[in-house]
Amino acid sequence: MAKTLIISTTSVGGVMHGMQVAATLKENDPSMEIHALVRDRLKELIETFGVVDGFLPYNREGGLRELVALCRKLRSESFDYVLDFHGLARTGLMSAMCRAKNKVGRPDAREGATLFYKKLVPLPSDNSKRHTVEKLLEFCRVFAFEPALKGALRIPKTESLRKRVVENEPDPVVSIIPSSIRPERRWRGFDEFVSLLSKRIPDARILILGLDHNSQKALPDVIGNERLVDLRTGVSMLDLASLLQISDLAIGVDNDFVRMAAALGTKTLTLVGKTNIIYNGPYPVNTESNQIIGSPKNDLNLLSVEAVLEKSESLLFS
Repeated sequence: MAKTLIISTTSVGGVMHGMQVAATLKENDPSMEIHALVRDRLKELIETFGVVDGFLPYNREGGLRELVALCRKLRSESFDYVLDFHGLARTGLMSAMCRAKNKVGRPDAREGATLFYKKLVPLPSDNSKRHTVEKLLEFCRVFAFEPALKGALRIPKTESLRKRVVENEPDPVVSIIPSSIRPERRWRGFDEFVSLLSKRIPDARILILGLDHNSQKALPDVIGNERLVDLRTGVSMLDLASLLQISDLAIGVDNDFVRMAAALGTKTLTLVGKTNIIYNGPYPVNTESNQIIGSPKNDLNLLSVEAVLEKSESLLFS
């Protein structure tokens, strides 16, 4: 039984990609003991998946004192393998602090992180065209496993949440995630889209989700609709993920929570402007379940509401 530590302290979406690979390792070898070093705010969510056997929380806002305390914790344990999925100086240093026989990293790691590894996984021959998940799957080769996605991330016991939020079991349930920290990734059409969607599919329950402060807060034309539930405040990360899992479709700009929805097996529609999500978007990208809709001239504000409605209905009823 290999005791393995996975280091992935990046964004929510990046951690979800890492957990998809962790699930693959566990599927290949159920006896593997997997520990995860990720942001402390994700602890409850990641433990719920049942993929990770141990958790090392990291408070990125804790500064030097927090980092020193974490390094002491790492020195107090030993592992057979340490896999640095992130590949930056910070995570490379964390790898160096571990007592482990095998410290494995990415050859494309930055900020000198490769200095801290004993072994580098190979990259796909067409690395520049591959998604992040496909690159991380190369860590499977360390254990002589095929680098192919297996297993699934699931949150158990979500029916009680569905009954509480989705009254009278309407069908379908659509989650809208409008938030983005980047102005160029925001779409002005969400108000009109939600209003028209509720009219086109009157039986639908529409959930507005997102945890950051850059969400559109008002949605004034539709906020009185009894089929609309605005859950952008007062919702934990675990509840947000559970809501995405019980949804029939998640629609949003390129953000962490659309990636989360895809990792949980929910159909997604991602609205794309200038960004290219082929390499880091919801995985697997641009399949029947995870669709992309591009914008004219790569400008999200030129994307028509009708085009998004048409694509959404196609996904919901296909």
